[in-house]
Amino acid sequence: GSLAVRHLSLGVDFAGGRTYVVRFDQDVQPEAVRMALTKQFGSEPEVKTFGPNYQVKITTKYKVKEDSEQVKKEVINKLFAGTKDFFKDKTMTVTKFQSTATSPLGIISSEIVGPTMAEDIQRSAIIAVIISLVLIFIYVAIRFKKWQYGLAGLLSLSFDALITIGAFSLFNGILPFNLEVDQQFVAAVLTVIGYSINDTVIVFDRIRENVRLYPKENYGKLMNNAMNQTLSRTFNTLGTTLLTLLIIFLLGGEVLRGFSFSLLVGMTSGCFSSLCVACPTAYALIMRSEKKKIEAKK
Repeated sequence: GSLAVRHLSLGVDFAGGRTYVVRFDQDVQPEAVRMALTKQFGSEPEVKTFGPNYQVKITTKYKVKEDSEQVKKEVINKLFAGTKDFFKDKTMTVTKFQSTATSPLGIISSEIVGPTMAEDIQRSAIIAVIISLVLIFIYVAIRFKKWQYGLAGLLSLSFDALITIGAFSLFNGILPFNLEVDQQFVAAVLTVIGYSINDTVIVFDRIRENVRLYPKENYGKLMNNAMNQTLSRTFNTLGTTLLTLLIIFLLGGEVLRGFSFSLLVGMTSGCFSSLCVACPTAYALIMRSEKKKIEAKK
């Protein structure tokens, strides 16, 4: 619902534009900086607090299709003209503003992504996620010699990816840190997929072992036993992983906060989906297949 209504906040990697992180010598209000820069650029840029209150991230699409040195200088000059009044140091110059080697204030990082490159990155990201899901489906189906396991794993991983992406849409603008979708986020989603399928395969392995040991036992009971037998391992692994991610989330700085948040959500979802999505789905598909075989014999 959030994806349909609120959509995603695309970072410069996917939307294209010029992004600058600017450090001031005093706390500033993003809204005030935005209004001052709107007068310079002629359109409203995106201004967000980036870490401490004296640091902001500014994204503008001003002349993003042009990449000449003259345009770059023009953008820097407009950026300086719109932000110079927010510095206590009135001796700040354009030279100091655009080089942290000269001054610890001003532009501390910048990034420019053209619209064509942004479309290519977006397309590549979608293809990467789809290919990874398809290959994992093939691997699981071959390993367990049942396509039902492969499809159950695929649905489980799709669930994890959707939950992670949906969380970025739902909490964007609500949580006090950046939740833009960029290349780091795609890396996080792929990491979640890999982690989740590892947990799912371990449960499936135990199910297969139980079936070999007790071939005449009820399949649902064997599956339930397998889930219980691997439950302690699942929670121990999840607990240690979440502890590490929580430390990164709290102490890793603003740049890693969105990345670690996506992993926190995805890992938790992966634990849930391995037990409550993958296994029940595999059971339902296998039972349906067995029922059809019995009916065909009749």
